[in-house]
Amino acid sequence: MATDSNGQDWQERLTLACTYEAGPDEMDKEQAHFRSEAEQAPLDELRIFLDRPSGKFEHDARAVMREVLRQREAQEQAEANRRAQGSTWRWGLAQQIISGLVLLVAGVLIGAWFSR
Repeated sequence: MATDSNGQDWQERLTLACTYEAGPDEMDKEQAHFRSEAEQAPLDELRIFLDRPSGKFEHDARAVMREVLRQREAQEQAEANRRAQGSTWRWGLAQQIISGLVLLVAGVLIGAWFSR
């Protein structure tokens, strides 16, 4: 299991984050804390944590963390798609250039052959 920069295990850190209580009227502050911890955690560690059974009072925190996980996975997928599109576009351009060169060489050879 991975550890953070302070040497604390990520699973332990995420579990402790779920126990954070800001106060009776500060639900936004609690959710911001849950979101912050989930954003800092490596994706694999966050997935492992969310796949484990939840504790008695972890449901709200895990809901926020699942939302963060979905957003991060969507960003990761979009980045992979963008990289794939770039390589596909470059490959298509290379094919067009190669085809053009082959036709040019073939045209010159055929033209030289028939001009004799």
